[in-house]
Amino acid sequence: MNREKLGSLIKEISDLRGVSGDEAYAAGECAAVLKNYTDNVEIKGGNVFAHFGKRCEGKPHVLIDAHIDRVGMIVTHSEKGFAKADCIGGLDRRIFPAQRVTVHGEKGDIPGVICTLPPHLAHLNNTPPPTGLATWTNPG
Repeated sequence: MNREKLGSLIKEISDLRGVSGDEAYAAGECAAVLKNYTDNVEIKGGNVFAHFGKRCEGKPHVLIDAHIDRVGMIVTHSEKGFAKADCIGGLDRRIFPAQRVTVHGEKGDIPGVICTLPPHLAHLNNTPPPTGLATWTNPG
């Protein structure tokens, strides 16, 4: 596999949906990719195991280990076209403003962007500047 194809595969796997607690889709897709290289692939308890070659006494073996889940967010409230969300996993809320997101719903995925009231407008509503504790997403 050349470097360009490997980079493309890593990006594809990294972009899989699999927020903490809901990794089944990502695990299945990763298992499907690994089946191109070995017949010995299984999913146990949400973890993907793949064995390559035979293990021989006295010869070294290698374990490659990585997280399959992603940090994410969960919608906690929606109002007037906006969705309020909270974190699943360890996220630094200070990086949220202007980030693109995908809201996964029963009727499909909706693209959105994280927004916040600009600090120079907060005084108009007697609203304190944003602290990053409330996150509002504007889907669409």
